[in-house]
Amino acid sequence: MCASGVTALSPFAVGYEDPRPTFGEAAVAPQRYVQDLEIDPLVLPAATGGDGPLAYALAPALPEGLGYTAPADARSSGTLAGTPTVPAQAAAWTLTATGASASNGAFPAARLDTEMGYGLAAFAGVLTPYGGLGLSEGGARGYRLGARFLHGPAFELDLEGERRESRTERAGHGLMLRGRVRW
Repeated sequence: MCASGVTALSPFAVGYEDPRPTFGEAAVAPQRYVQDLEIDPLVLPAATGGDGPLAYALAPALPEGLGYTAPADARSSGTLAGTPTVPAQAAAWTLTATGASASNGAFPAARLDTEMGYGLAAFAGVLTPYGGLGLSEGGARGYRLGARFLHGPAFELDLEGERRESRTERAGHGLMLRGRVRW
């Protein structure tokens, strides 16, 4: 804040959208199966994120009699079930999920987001009108106009209008009013 009570705000970010799905912190406890004894179906973790439908794969090959059923909607988890019919050494299997970018060789999309505003002393706080622009590889773009009012550390009120455009979809518009009170 300047001596006159006026502040300037100019965040600028360059990044990329990572389309790779992830299992986060999910883990499956070690399992022990007995030959010729049907196992209780084991529900495996579901991936989140990714772009488009997800495809799951379990490797290496499972012992004879056990099978992996991939999820029907590609956003839920798959199941390991069956009856092992031959003895097998202990092994580790890896469940992977891939999205559309992996199948077509695409890389994460580049993205540029910027916002500029200027804070003015008003109503015993700071009123900051601002504008923002977001550009993504592939022609998607978004425009934002808004105002942010801060009254000390306890109160904040934002009003923002946004327009999103892309080459493949109709333009989308949004209006958001957000408030925060801390005590």
